[in-house]
Amino acid sequence: MLQILLSTTGEVLTAEVEETSGYQEFDQAAVKAVKSWKFSPARKDDKVVEAWVLVPISFKID
Repeated sequence: MLQILLSTTGEVLTAEVEETSGYQEFDQAAVKAVKSWKFSPARKDDKVVEAWVLVPISFKID
């Protein structure tokens, strides 16, 4: 589980591990991946705002 700070444009400003997978390599890969993602910006009272959100990340190993 990652906690990320979204900008008013939906870009990731900060990404932190909220709940570890138990493997540092997976945690680092998740943080690296989410930093390149684009989200819809958060809104409050019809205005876009910076916001912290939790994002679950799942890994599947084949």
